[in-house]
Amino acid sequence: MKILFIHNNFPGQFRHVAQHLLRAGKHVLKAITVDTNRQPALFDTRSYTLPDARRLNPTPLVLDFQSKVIRGECVARIAANLKSEGFIPDLIVAHPGWGETLFIRAVYPDAKLLHYLEFFYHAEGHDVGFDPAFPSAQDPLSLEFRIAAKNFNARLTLEDCDFALSPTQWQARTYPARQQEKIKVIHDGIDTQFCAPVPDVTMRFSSGAVLCKSDLVLTFVARNLEPYRGYHWFLDALPSLFDAHPNLHVVIVGGNGVSYGPPPKEGGSWREKFWQSVRDKVPAAQVHFVGKIPHTELIKLFSISTAHVYCTYPFVVSWSLLEAMSCGCPVVANRVPPVEEIVTHEATGLLFDTFTPGAMVAQIERLFKDRQFAEKIGMQARAHIVSKYDLKSVCIPQQLHWLGGLVGEALAQAQRAQAPTERERPHFAEDRVRVMAAL
Repeated sequence: MKILFIHNNFPGQFRHVAQHLLRAGKHVLKAITVDTNRQPALFDTRSYTLPDARRLNPTPLVLDFQSKVIRGECVARIAANLKSEGFIPDLIVAHPGWGETLFIRAVYPDAKLLHYLEFFYHAEGHDVGFDPAFPSAQDPLSLEFRIAAKNFNARLTLEDCDFALSPTQWQARTYPARQQEKIKVIHDGIDTQFCAPVPDVTMRFSSGAVLCKSDLVLTFVARNLEPYRGYHWFLDALPSLFDAHPNLHVVIVGGNGVSYGPPPKEGGSWREKFWQSVRDKVPAAQVHFVGKIPHTELIKLFSISTAHVYCTYPFVVSWSLLEAMSCGCPVVANRVPPVEEIVTHEATGLLFDTFTPGAMVAQIERLFKDRQFAEKIGMQARAHIVSKYDLKSVCIPQQLHWLGGLVGEALAQAQRAQAPTERERPHFAEDRVRVMAAL
């Protein structure tokens, strides 16, 4: 067996077990300690030098977690004030992504804690390193360190919570396998009554163009136009589409900033950087950048769209994908696991292989050339969202039922603990009914 000991003052509390293993003579033993340790080495012991903290600027690995610690302390102090006023919650439901719950147990150690979980980072197999156009500038070990640091908060808060909620199976599976059993998968829900086809709608754009359902309209939507959402892949497809369809209009929704990943090294925005690479190859007057638009306008846009392109790295799926489908808009999306959980090829949308040249264009062309097929795909997409992701009839009832069960079970446990001699009775069902009514 190979064993590594790590201790600031090695061997410290490990002295006896280390000596026993050493005497057995069957093991490879090593240790790591600080270089100021003056204890005699029992075997191969490596030391590290601790920098002078007074001269040490925070390492970039710490900065992200430091901001979360600050937020966590602020929230915990407010919670402490609430506690001093007599407020003692039975259940805390929180999004821990910004660190707000790091110290909440110090204030409310007995409350049941539910965390909403979005994504656990990985150095490979997910978003990092997915796009060959943007290879990591870090060596593999430094990259592992960076990803591990990004997960400090996630690991602590996942360990700390009693229950967890995640909107999709794929997102839940990004978390460590040993913790997944505490994660319940229920989607946030889509308001399918609001996100519905708008009949006979027209839209006017700043260029003067007026478009309606009978026009050939291709849409693309992202919070910000950036590589993570495949904006550059979409633009690369436009020249050949315009060559085949001179009457095509393209409407691009999204801001100039960055939601995920770094900004361009040379400054400026990803939107302009990628647009400059194709603008001379397409009729610019027929490409409409509309920025961020009101939700009602987005629904109208989905209603006139002939085809909607959705692209992403293997990352959290945007609500806009499900909203487009709910509006009956035929979707073309890249084939990555989080998308495949939502879109079934040739049933509720069309999928293409991300890095296969021409694959996106080929699927868009299928919708352009067969409008009856496109309409069928759109109708089936809406039916799928209504049946699986509807806010009022599916997701909220599931969320309330689950929350009611958690709180009801917690109350039942508390009642049994307070009256251990009382004969056990089935508290759970009646408590669930009572709590669900309150919720």
